[in-house]
Amino acid sequence: MRLSCVAFVGVVCTFALSGPSALWAQQTPPVTAKDPISPADCLKDKKKAPECQQLGLLYAEGKCVPQDLTKGLAFLDAACRAGLDDACRLQAHLMLERDLTPGEAKRCVELLEAACKKGNAGTCAVLAGVYVDGRLVARDVPKAVKLLDESCAARLAVACSTLADLLNAGDGIARDTVRAKALMAKSCDLRATDACAKACDGGDGHACRILGDQLVRAANPDAGRIARAYQKACDAGVADGCYLLALRTDDASQALTSFERACVLGHAPGCLAAAQSYHVGQGVAADLATAARLYGQACEKNVREGCIGLGGMYARGELGAEETAKGQAYLVKGCGEDVECRVIVANGRIPKAWGDSLEALRPQQVAPVTGPVRVGGAIKAPKKTKNVSPIYPPLARAARIQGNVTLECVISPLGEVTELKVVRSIPLLDAAAIDAVRQWRYAPTLINGVAVSVIMAVPVNFKVAY
Repeated sequence: MRLSCVAFVGVVCTFALSGPSALWAQQTPPVTAKDPISPADCLKDKKKAPECQQLGLLYAEGKCVPQDLTKGLAFLDAACRAGLDDACRLQAHLMLERDLTPGEAKRCVELLEAACKKGNAGTCAVLAGVYVDGRLVARDVPKAVKLLDESCAARLAVACSTLADLLNAGDGIARDTVRAKALMAKSCDLRATDACAKACDGGDGHACRILGDQLVRAANPDAGRIARAYQKACDAGVADGCYLLALRTDDASQALTSFERACVLGHAPGCLAAAQSYHVGQGVAADLATAARLYGQACEKNVREGCIGLGGMYARGELGAEETAKGQAYLVKGCGEDVECRVIVANGRIPKAWGDSLEALRPQQVAPVTGPVRVGGAIKAPKKTKNVSPIYPPLARAARIQGNVTLECVISPLGEVTELKVVRSIPLLDAAAIDAVRQWRYAPTLINGVAVSVIMAVPVNFKVAY
């Protein structure tokens, strides 16, 4: 079976041209009817090469001027020959959108090879597609595999998934479905939605959970497809999938079933949510003994709300005779490392943050919170559990650019950063801030004992050491 990579070349070209390095993402003044310079000017004076590159991109995109690929290529070629590596790379990608003469095809491949050797993973993946396709150069699948391997190792999701497709098809190489499955899972981990869908269909529960997260953030979320993705994850034994499935349903009985499944699979917030359901009879007849057992499981896994719930039950005498001392011990454990909280509980009182009374510790029947809530007021910012410092971009450091980049983040019920946007920008530092914050992790935010998504702003500080 032969796998065509013609479409793949186009996909990665689009990726390469629209990625963070695309120069037309910068502010560019409108171009007048007459070009301010010509390609010949750039070859005569190399200082004008950046202007030729900008004009080439504007003509390629049809921004401010009528789209003209021939003219765009002429300007990019001049900038490339004047020594701009980016212009050479972009020229090659643009050439792939046209029918090329043999001489042009040779030039295109040479440009792609040069850019790939300089470490541009997107270009290496495009070049791999060219070698698989075999129209511009002799077909060489082993070479394509090597290039895709390198691009996948550089965390380019489309390279991982394309290599997986090649291995699944046995197209020009030995078929290897085991490795293909691993590569598709890696592409999914890199947040490629199509790869997640394929890996999920192949029985990868982790991929199903990630797919569900991606579908939740889609422009037009499909509730049915989201639920099916989380259900598949849960069925495959992924505790997070069960928990997130429960959060997506308005049926209290179905939610309880999923919370209990999550708990059985070792998910402590699932134990807490199930405990509260049994405590107040939400989706099931009230069962205090079962509630206490599940609170205990959550408490043993250091979910403080589980300790507080169980402590309240003992202190109120809900499990038989009032057991103040036993209840107090669990409440102290619920304080964690908060010394002030421990002193208040030791003196027989309840911290105001808990509601200031034993009765306030009893959960209430509440509607599930399915969407993200904004941090502020009663909703406290979650505690960061994993920090990754940003890598200072060399150009920004050399230019002594510093300050705070502020990002608005969506933190999932599991404490993962799932969505980011820049709200206070320092252009040369934004990408580094985003790369770092994506790797941060937080303690789950609980509302009525159930972990929910939250939205909050986080500053990322960059300071040049003198």
